[in-house]
Amino acid sequence: MVFPDATWAQNEEYIFLTINAVGFEHVEPEIKVTEKKLEFNGTNQDGVEYTQSIEFFGELDVNATRVKYFPMNIFLVLTKKEAAWWPRLPEAKGRHNHIKIDWSRWRDEDDEPEAADPMAGMDMSQLMNMGGGAGMEGMDMPSFEADDDSDDEERAEDDDLESMD
Repeated sequence: MVFPDATWAQNEEYIFLTINAVGFEHVEPEIKVTEKKLEFNGTNQDGVEYTQSIEFFGELDVNATRVKYFPMNIFLVLTKKEAAWWPRLPEAKGRHNHIKIDWSRWRDEDDEPEAADPMAGMDMSQLMNMGGGAGMEGMDMPSFEADDDSDDEERAEDDDLESMD
């Protein structure tokens, strides 16, 4: 019997739990989720038996549980009954050798929520009206018109000085 590692992350509303059990994409294990506990038992397509049991810190909305099977793991999205940050996944304090943090999904309580669209809330008309000179009103800027040849004459004089050396 194998006790698979589980990795987890959370936000205020959900627990993201990955059970690292190989070979269940074509064989469905028994996954029982109650308000306070997850029980996982199954034999994969190679005949290896897996089991895992986790008693949760808080309560879950059992009807909103979603499960996805992948070749290398099983991914669960568990909805918290009350939106709140949990200090840990298991109910009991202490070291849990088979439960680890999923750092790729981890968010802290004080992290700003990710916007679905990074451009959301931007007023593009204001951006277009800036014209590259925002905050520089009233400054005397030189003219760069095509018919102004005065700087061409200065460059020609500079070239003459260099060639006299």
